[in-house]
Formats: sequence, C-alpha cells, structure tokens
Amino acid sequence: MIVRNPPRQDLIPAIGYIRVSMMLEEKISPDIQRTAITELARRRGYRIIEWVEDLDVSGRTFQRKIMKVIADVEDGTAKAILVWKYSRFGRNRTGNQLNLARVEKAGGELVSATEEIDARTAVGKLTRGVLFELAAFESDRAGEQWGEAFQNRLARGLPPLGNQQFGYIRRGRIRHPLYHDRTLAAPEDGPERYEPDHASGMARILADCYDRWIADRNFSTLADWANARGARTTTGAKFRPGEMTRMMDRGFAAGLICVHHRDCRCAKPSTCRNKEYHPGAHEAVISMETWETYKRLRKITSALPPRARRAVYPCTKLLRCGYCTHTYYPQKVHHAPKQGATWDVLAEEVGVSRRTIAYLLAWMRDQQLLVTIVTGSTRRTRAGNLWGLLDDGLGNLAAEYALTIPDELLPDDVAELEADDPEEEEIPWPCETVTERATFSHVSGHVEQDCTPAVQGFSWGGSFPNAGARDSSETTGPSCSWPRHATPGSKREQVAACERLRQEHSLTLGILSAKDLRSLLRHLFVAGFTVADVEHALNRMPDGRHWGDIDPGRLAGTVERKRGMRARIRHRVGLWVDADGTPLVRSASQQAEEAEIAMWREQERRLVAAWGVHDPEPVDQVAPVVQLAERRTPPAEYLAARAALRARLREGA
Repeated sequence: MIVRNPPRQDLIPAIGYIRVSMMLEEKISPDIQRTAITELARRRGYRIIEWVEDLDVSGRTFQRKIMKVIADVEDGTAKAILVWKYSRFGRNRTGNQLNLARVEKAGGELVSATEEIDARTAVGKLTRGVLFELAAFESDRAGEQWGEAFQNRLARGLPPLGNQQFGYIRRGRIRHPLYHDRTLAAPEDGPERYEPDHASGMARILADCYDRWIADRNFSTLADWANARGARTTTGAKFRPGEMTRMMDRGFAAGLICVHHRDCRCAKPSTCRNKEYHPGAHEAVISMETWETYKRLRKITSALPPRARRAVYPCTKLLRCGYCTHTYYPQKVHHAPKQGATWDVLAEEVGVSRRTIAYLLAWMRDQQLLVTIVTGSTRRTRAGNLWGLLDDGLGNLAAEYALTIPDELLPDDVAELEADDPEEEEIPWPCETVTERATFSHVSGHVEQDCTPAVQGFSWGGSFPNAGARDSSETTGPSCSWPRHATPGSKREQVAACERLRQEHSLTLGILSAKDLRSLLRHLFVAGFTVADVEHALNRMPDGRHWGDIDPGRLAGTVERKRGMRARIRHRVGLWVDADGTPLVRSASQQAEEAEIAMWREQERRLVAAWGVHDPEPVDQVAPVVQLAERRTPPAEYLAARAALRARLREGA
C-alpha cells in the first residue's frame, strides 16, 4: 500500500523583529532572539522574508523601525510579525493598542516565540493583554528607579546623566573596558566629582567664551575663535554655532546644573526649552554676575529676528513708519551692469520673437557680418579639465563677438567712428566695431535656441584687440581640411576627413587618432559616404531613430574609453554597411539626391504630358524637347526654365 504525502502547503511570509533596549543589557540578546524566532518559524510554517533590528532603542516610543514592519504588513508584503517576547514589540500602552490594531486590521498577526498563545481566542487575547500590561509595568518601574537615581545625583550636585563637560575633568570614574560609552566607579580616585581643566587651558577658554560673547554677541565668530585655539567638543568634533550655544546655555561654568523643569509635562524633555537650574558641587569658572549678564543679553537677542541680532546698519529697528508704526528694515537692491544679452533680453529689446533673432543672427553670420572671437566656456566644457574634475582657475569665460561693417556702408570719417566712447550707448552683447572683413574657412548656419550660434574657424588679415578673458592667439575652431559634403577617395583623403571629424567632435571622437578612426569608417567612405553622412550614421539608426551618447563613460580611464568607443562605432557602422563593405542602406545625402532626381523627373514627365507628348521618352535624352519644339512653339519663359532644368538633370546624372 502506497501512502502519498499530503501536498505541501505554502509557507506564510513573516518578518522577524529584534529589539534590544540597552546594548549593555545582554550582548548576546540579538542572537538569542534570532535563534528563538527561527525555531518558531520552522515549527509553525513561517517563511522569514526579512530581519529588522532595533538595537539600543527603547520600547517606550514607536519612533523606530517597527513602523516600517507594520507598513509592510499593511501593504501585504508579510502576513505576520515574529518577536522573541511581546515586550519587544513595545512597552507603551497606547502605542501597543493602536499599532496592534493596524496589524490585525490588515489581516496580519503578532506572534511571540517564547509566549505561544492563540490570540484568536478570548483567553488568548486576555493573556496577550496581560503580557503587554506587564511589559508596560516593567517600563514604568524602571522609569521610577531612574527618576530616583536622577534626583539622587541632582541632590549630590552632579549632572544627572553623568556626561562629560567642556572645560572640566570627571574624577572618580574610569572608562569601562568593554564599552567606550560606559564608566565604572574608581574608589582609589575618590568620590565622583568635576574639576576645572586648568592644565590644558580649556577652563580658561570656557571663561573667555562668556566674556567674548557679551562683548560681541556672535556665536559664529566665537565658535571659530575657540576652534582656532584647539578647543573641541566632548565628542572630539569642532565647535559649531549651535553646539556653542547649547554648551553656554547650560550654565555649568557658573557652577549650575541645567535640567528639565519638574512641572513641564512635555514628551521631549531633551529638546524642551523649559529648563531650571540647580546648584552644583563643582567649582565655577565664571562669576555669577557674568552669568546673569549673559542670561539677560541672551533673552534680549533670542527675541530678535536673526538679521537684527547683529545689525549691519546703525539705524536698524530704530525707524518706524508713521502710518502703520511697523519697523523699517534695510533692503539691498542690486543694479548689476549688463554683461551680456540672453535670447529673451534681445527679443524683448528689439521687439521680435526668439526665432526671428535666431534667423537674423544666422543671416549675419552667413554674410560675414558677425563673427565669434572667443567661444564661451565653463570649467566642465573646457578642454583639459576632465569634464569639470580639474579646476584651471578660469571660471566661466564669456563669449566675445565682432560686428563688422561693409566698406560701402562706412562713413568717410572712420576715425571719428573709432574714437566714439563705447559706453555712451548700451550694447546688447560684448562686441567691437572693426573696419576689416574677416576671411572665413567655414561658417555654420545652424542656430541653437538656447545659446548664441558660433562660427567655426576664421582668420584676420591684421591683429584684433582682445578684451576678453581668453588669449587672442587661441583658435576657436578646427581647420577644416576636408569639405563636409565631399566623399574622400584615397587613403590620404579619408584620413583628412577623419581628422575633421576628430576636430569637430573633440570631446568624443577626439580620443581616437585619425588613422584609427579611418580604419573604423573605411567601409562607409568606400560606400560613398561624406563627412556629413558619417555624422548622420553615428548619430542615427537607418530608420531615423537617435542613438544614445556615443561616449557615455567620459569619466572612465582612457583605455576603457577608447575600447568602448571603438565597439560602439563598429556596431553603428555595421547597420549601414556589412563586413565586406557592401552598403545595406544608402547614406542620407544619397537618399536626398535620389528623392530630388525623382521629383525633377516627375515634373519633367508632367510638363511633357501637358505639352502634348503622349509617349515621352526618357528625360535624359534630347528627343522629347526636339519633338516638342516641332509640334508647338512654347513661350520664352518656358524655354528658359527648360534649359535650367536640363542643366540640373545633367549635373544630377
């Protein structure tokens, strides 16, 4: 007889929660809790998906990681919370009831590994409630004992928490050998006490802090002064204004102990400003008169706005409005001179749109009326700075432009024009007026919508004064040795074309040599691609979609960048030509040329059909024109257009 095992049930997802109130309580307590919870999960069919630990965290508050565990149960990530004891969940009566109700409302459950009860029954709920009440009782009892110790230390004139105090040395205690934040009694050193640290000079610095603040009333400068003299906080860090303020407000230097007011019932006594002072058993380093003066001035300055605590102007808060009686405050108005003109400023001053401004600037560049002396750059875009990782100290360099005037438009008194003061009339961007036309090697008519269009490559017949931040001998663009719209044939021409690509794309393709780039792009050049076609092939797929960045790893090493650049170029070139150099897709210029020829042939066919030729021959022959002239004499305008059309067809063929 074969007995089949019952089908395996799915394990219930659960989260194991571990909490230790004090790390000194039981160092192995987290391991004990983890072992017990793991055994519970194995025994009752739970699958622990996550462990959450709250070490050295009190259970009297729910401002801890248990709130994330409850949120995961509400989201359905887990169905149960596994704890060592119910007291690990919390020791706050109100918090226990509210958060346990959230767990049960979401369909979850809270399970104890050492207190196994069925909370679904009435007896189980009663038992769990008693256990939670016992946990809260233990917390209240420990709090009362701590309160008694608090009052005992306060009656003895000692800080209740036993903390280190700046400017004082704690006697009668030694550091715990295992825990750096604990101390042990040292009977051989006498009773616990605090003595001024005169040996290191910290007590003198503490006393001087009060005198300097009373004279200056500035915690920022006081913190800098103390740090400059080697003073550090009790944790070894430098003083900041906030820490300096809290240290001086405690009044320990005046022989006082600052504690939370006994009548205040706020939930956060450590941050509450309702304090009271008790006499301490330690020696004071400042007089009571100094302390009272400090308290009085602190009360006055704390009631003032931050800008009025240290007035910049002598009449601050002294002038009042005669109508509403409100206090006058100074206001800075910055009238910075206009260093340049943005697109919006130019469009607003001229009264046209941004697109019109772009067209006008492009036309001026094409007509050689506007040139770029120095291209604007930042630390990130400037060559040699590793894309902003290095600082060359130049900052942001402004662009410089030159506005030329044709000779036929120059007045006779050119000398008077050059002698005019350039500051008499507001100019929308930094420029100079010169009387000599620039000789360009390449002009780009493309205009960006978010920056001023740049002219690449120019040379002057004479010297030009450079008033900007960059040396005038620096070139602003590549020397274009190979035409952009011509196909290189020989190896020398292909290397020249690749050199132009390197110069125009120095941030990406510039890391490869011209010969290395030519070996990668050789098949494109053999297929008839021009420099513009190669740029199109490296930036777009054959279907027109954009590629990503060709050099995304600019912050990587040079070897890694070159290796990745070659791989990306081979991959992108492989979609246009195969390994043997056979073109898979025609280049962009070839496609445009074919489309233009097809358009003119269609127009040719329509014109021939309109003039009575029913069976026209191919348009690359002269017969249709001869037959057309014999049958009917067309107008002179048509013949002129016809001749121009034939000339374009021959050039296209």
